[in-house]
Amino acid sequence: MKWRTPITIRPGSFFFSYNDSSFLIGSCFSQNIGTRFQRLGFKTQVNPFGTIYNPVSIFEILKRSVHNDEISKEELFKNQSLYRHYDVHSSLAFPDCHRTAYRINEAMTQTRSTLSYASLMIVTLGTAWVHCLKSSGHIVANCHKMPASHFDRKLLSVDETVESLRLLIDMMRALNHKVKFILTVSPVRHLKDGHIANQRSKATLLLAIHEICKHYDRCDYFPAYEIVMDDLRDYRFFDSDLVHPNSMAVDYIWERFLECHAGEKVRDQIASVDKVLKTLEHRPFHQETGEYKALLTKLDQKMGELEGKIAGLDLSHARQVIAEKRSK
Repeated sequence: MKWRTPITIRPGSFFFSYNDSSFLIGSCFSQNIGTRFQRLGFKTQVNPFGTIYNPVSIFEILKRSVHNDEISKEELFKNQSLYRHYDVHSSLAFPDCHRTAYRINEAMTQTRSTLSYASLMIVTLGTAWVHCLKSSGHIVANCHKMPASHFDRKLLSVDETVESLRLLIDMMRALNHKVKFILTVSPVRHLKDGHIANQRSKATLLLAIHEICKHYDRCDYFPAYEIVMDDLRDYRFFDSDLVHPNSMAVDYIWERFLECHAGEKVRDQIASVDKVLKTLEHRPFHQETGEYKALLTKLDQKMGELEGKIAGLDLSHARQVIAEKRSK
């Protein structure tokens, strides 16, 4: 008996390697995949402005970053004792307005630097529903728990979504002509919108990405949404909120992602790096023993060997963990 309908995914039009620098932005799915890139030693920047769900807001904050259009403290507003900005996530909100502006501008500077040389950009769209400030019509990335009376809510059209993605890709290729794109739709359902409204939103995003991928080279769609909704259509693959995919689902999506966009050589390299990292991540009962210290030394040497063999691999974060464990 067959209990699943696995999705057949054709190989992407390009593969990535450890020589690629990547930039990921969008919904929490970008965060899930991006942290795997970071853990495995890829050169990666992930969601520098926190989680952003809609395509218009993604384009607008990247446009400000590319054009060095800094945030001023006059643009901020205070809510629940924190100074905030409508174009970024609440993770960049602080009790001091100068700190909030500084942290956002710092993220913009780092983003422009990364985008100027990144060879891979992964954009994950979460929703086509947007909130517009009644005072200005500006589409916000985050409502920051402000009263609903401050906003008008609307569903972006397919054309509006296509236009945001087109502007984003054209801007990025004007800055950095070598950048490749992977576009995807988050499998996280926005049930606060209601089941029907959520499906209309996802359909809008899917249709828009389809149009974009028809007209741009080095621009692929990865079916994360379909993998979860059709291949893993069982609540055992979701967290307790029944909305977010759990670790098993994310691991499975990651495996399918590598099948699509990483060649056999890179997958073998990832497996070698993962094996060493899993040994480091194992928690021994007695970290103070000589045997464990010797294991750390051996792991450090192995990481150095891997960095020597795999061009572009950077395990400095893991080697820092080893140094901290040794000092205890």
